[in-house]
Amino acid sequence: MTDYHISFQPKSPLITPLHSDTLFGHVAWAVRYLWEESRLIKLLGAFQDGSDAPFLISDGFPAGYLPKPFYKALPLAELRRIVQATFEELNAELKPDDQTQLLKALKRQSFFRKKTFSQIQSDCSLTNLLKASVKELSQLSSTGKRSEKRKQQTRVVTHNTMNRIYGTVIEGLYQQTENFYNEDFSFDVYLKTSFFNQKELEQIFGLIEHTGFGRDKSTGKGKFAIAVR
Repeated sequence: MTDYHISFQPKSPLITPLHSDTLFGHVAWAVRYLWEESRLIKLLGAFQDGSDAPFLISDGFPAGYLPKPFYKALPLAELRRIVQATFEELNAELKPDDQTQLLKALKRQSFFRKKTFSQIQSDCSLTNLLKASVKELSQLSSTGKRSEKRKQQTRVVTHNTMNRIYGTVIEGLYQQTENFYNEDFSFDVYLKTSFFNQKELEQIFGLIEHTGFGRDKSTGKGKFAIAVR
């Protein structure tokens, strides 16, 4: 199995999240269009023959970040103890208001930096994970930096209802949620495969880049600049 890192840089608003199952479907359709049905049947059959999956694909994560592992919720007193111990290791003062904000941030946190994970990868205990998260959050707070996830804005957009036969507006409006991103924002997608080589992956994701991703791609949503490496 060969590992690949695929970068998705949004060039338009996005409606459909970059979830692994949706990405899988786009890859399957790309295989069908590029190499016809026989190659797709071979790919899908490889998932059912009892051997290892021919490819695995992740969700899209903000570039440079990984999802925070799931863990059993700790009592508040234990969380306070870990936060206090982390600040003692840093020889830093922990004010009551700062502790309260950090505890709230820990509860909301869904991603943390890849380099943070690399520092604790050899001993990824719950305590070490939480300490690393506290250090990361306190550093971001003290420097005023915003996470990659905050470079996203979600808006409810109102649209006209169209008659697709006559190309006219039908009386009545509808709303849908759309995600907008800064120019320097991108997603990381990770793919592991024994079925495709890099050239084939570049063809697959080149087609997805050309045709768009997810809902309303025919009207300009879900456009990305995609790079495989």
